[in-house]
Amino acid sequence: MTSFLSDSSILCIIIIIMSSAFDFWTVKNVSGRLLVGLKWWSKREPDGSEKWCHECRVDESKNNLVDTSFFWIG
Repeated sequence: MTSFLSDSSILCIIIIIMSSAFDFWTVKNVSGRLLVGLKWWSKREPDGSEKWCHECRVDESKNNLVDTSFFWIG
């Protein structure tokens, strides 16, 4: 019985971590790009360091006010 409980809780933790990672990826990449025109990525510099780059839509007047509010408030 104890083995079942520990296996079940481990599975639950793995599912929660994977769901959180997927939620973060979705919000950062998909929602940000579609709703407000944001793009994020990382690239390696020649010295081996990592640099985070981002872009945003140049003409923000094309953003829908409802979508923009939903993204930034949510």
